[in-house]
Amino acid sequence: MVTPRLALAGLLLLPWAAGQDGSPDPAFAKIPFDDWLKESVQPKIRWWLHASHPVLAMHQRLIVEFELRLDGAELESRRGKGQLQIYFQVTDADGRKYQSHGEIDLTKVEEGVKASYIVYTDYAFVLPGEYRVAAAFHLPSTNEHGAREDRLRVQPLRGDPLAGSWYKLPPVEFLGASQPPETWFLPAVRGRLHLTVKPKHPVRLDIVANVSTSEQQVRGRRNPSWRPGMLIPAFKAFAQVGVEAGATDTTLVDVLRRKVLFRQSAEQALDWDAIRPALVEASAGTIDLKALEGRRRDLAFLISELNRRLAGDGGPRAVVLISNMVEFESGQDVSTERVKRCDGCRLFYVRIRPPIARPSTPMAVPRGGRRMGGSPGGRSLGYLSENPIDQIEPVLKPAAPRVFDFATPEQLRKAMAAILDEIARM
Repeated sequence: MVTPRLALAGLLLLPWAAGQDGSPDPAFAKIPFDDWLKESVQPKIRWWLHASHPVLAMHQRLIVEFELRLDGAELESRRGKGQLQIYFQVTDADGRKYQSHGEIDLTKVEEGVKASYIVYTDYAFVLPGEYRVAAAFHLPSTNEHGAREDRLRVQPLRGDPLAGSWYKLPPVEFLGASQPPETWFLPAVRGRLHLTVKPKHPVRLDIVANVSTSEQQVRGRRNPSWRPGMLIPAFKAFAQVGVEAGATDTTLVDVLRRKVLFRQSAEQALDWDAIRPALVEASAGTIDLKALEGRRRDLAFLISELNRRLAGDGGPRAVVLISNMVEFESGQDVSTERVKRCDGCRLFYVRIRPPIARPSTPMAVPRGGRRMGGSPGGRSLGYLSENPIDQIEPVLKPAAPRVFDFATPEQLRKAMAAILDEIARM
């Protein structure tokens, strides 16, 4: 019998995210976690621990889902008895421990939960290697607890086109839970990809991400192309590219509002406090009257921004444009501007071509936390591309862009590798 997946309103809390150097979560000092692992007596509450098969996330890191599933009938009988504490611990081959914890408020467990079960999930970026995964639960009001441990093997990517990109990253980096837009960007993750490119000559690299929705969303129509959970991780990954003897700039633009929302040198970590308001505004799906009145100049704004970066100061330049597929208002005014081709310049268009079926591989990292019932996800139906209209590509043609479509983390990784290889030959 398959247990139905149900919504568990009001139960989602934020797990504490562990430090990135393997230092323990202070909450573990309050419980005898290691002693619990040695106990042979099984708790009355039935529960299960599962670590998913590692997969590549859109952030270009391997991700694992840790799942602790508890019998709903047992928890319903304990409804109202305070907090149920959940603990996860991952130990690497060198004995370093990475820990995270969270809580389930039993006062918010609804009647009828006994027909299902409650699942608590947390997520971590991991490096290839051998690990021990342990989990525990604790109900302080009754001192009921349980703990168990399992093994996890993380294999390296076969034929990795960006081999070396995980150099000096922490073996385990717990993500904790979040809500959009934090879910898309993961501001708590401090590890940086190692993506250094060495061109023949100093090259200035501009990473430009268009966060606009399509015009049809502004007009209240469905917009299948708005995928911030794909675009923002891709932008963050490209922003970690370092150009030896060159420079990298990062920019967020909103073409439909004709605004530069954010700009920063990528020599330092992206400023999340400055990026967040831009993402909130862009994801709202609304646009002010002034922007609407000038919407036929949207493409001209994009062309102007790209030409400014392609022209530059005369040295070799590479521009990477990352965007959802966008359908503009008809009658766009591009009579005064064209994307210009320049000697020694390269334009790359990295375009999101969204899938119809939701894949099992994470696009952005899932929210984490608690849910009730069912399995953690069904099988993927595969990546069947939709065919929304994209009116950006045609206006780029004079600059002879390299166009890369992606709907999966693997496709994005191959596109990044191809772009970095071409920049290295400049």
